Amino acid sequence: HPHSKELLPYIQPDLPLFQFEPITPCPITPGWVRSVRSQKEVLFLHINDGSSLESLQIVADPSLENRDLTFGSAVEVQGKLVKSPHKMQNMELKAETIHVVGPCDALLFPLKIKERHPLEYVRQFPHLRCRNNTLGSLLRIRSEATASIHSFFQDNGYVHIHTPIITSNDCEGAGELFQIGVKKTHFFNVPAFLTVSGQLHLEVMAGAFTHVFTFGPTFRAENSQSRRHLAEFYMVEAELSFTESLLDIMQVSTPIVCAGPVTTLCILRAQHKSVFMLPELPVSLSDQELIEVFTSFI
Repeated sequence: HPHSKELLPYIQPDLPLFQFEPITPCPITPGWVRSVRSQKEVLFLHINDGSSLESLQIVADPSLENRDLTFGSAVEVQGKLVKSPHKMQNMELKAETIHVVGPCDALLFPLKIKERHPLEYVRQFPHLRCRNNTLGSLLRIRSEATASIHSFFQDNGYVHIHTPIITSNDCEGAGELFQIGVKKTHFFNVPAFLTVSGQLHLEVMAGAFTHVFTFGPTFRAENSQSRRHLAEFYMVEAELSFTESLLDIMQVSTPIVCAGPVTTLCILRAQHKSVFMLPELPVSLSDQELIEVFTSFI
């Protein structure tokens, strides 16, 4: 047969030809090493690919260990998922091969294994701070909250407007502005600033689309170094036409404000180990009860 050579890898030799079955290769699992524990008869690894706070335990033969297999290194592990005998985890990966794709010098790596670094220390390394569980959890919550906000407005017929970041508007004196200039000249022939609000642009757009919103970066240049001041943050703004009273505005703002804590709690509840140490919450809690629990911790 002209294709017999192509079929050979898929034929199991102990079966008759008419009973051959394709041999599916074991999947490759990538991730970064969170811990390495080598014993006489077994090698344990914990790797994390960023999809969850929880790491996957790798069980391997000690012969697979090499000097590049250290905390922080990037690896690809090929093996089979099996049921774990330990109560703290449901599954573990029985490794057949371990390939180090990105070695890491554990002595020079600023994050150390089994050490709880203060956030002030972690923030010194912008390229690594997202590997910290606390800061990583905040980014996950922010991602989910952003998606929920966009979903809320789109489900209610709002048009998303990308308002400009560079603008000549002071937006009703909302705050001190960061001015943009090139060698002490005006790049646009008029003073230009980083936006403090997209409100004025949204009001114009509401005259065509009725319901509009924006969710983008805003900047404030107040000379304050306190924890309560942010030089840059993301702000949700909405405008709608044909309103008759304040109640019309409240019917839009109230659901989205109430949905925020619920979304956050759902994310924290989904984590097996919450870095914020919230109490165990029964699934039967109503949205209002979830909000009350959440507000008691902020």
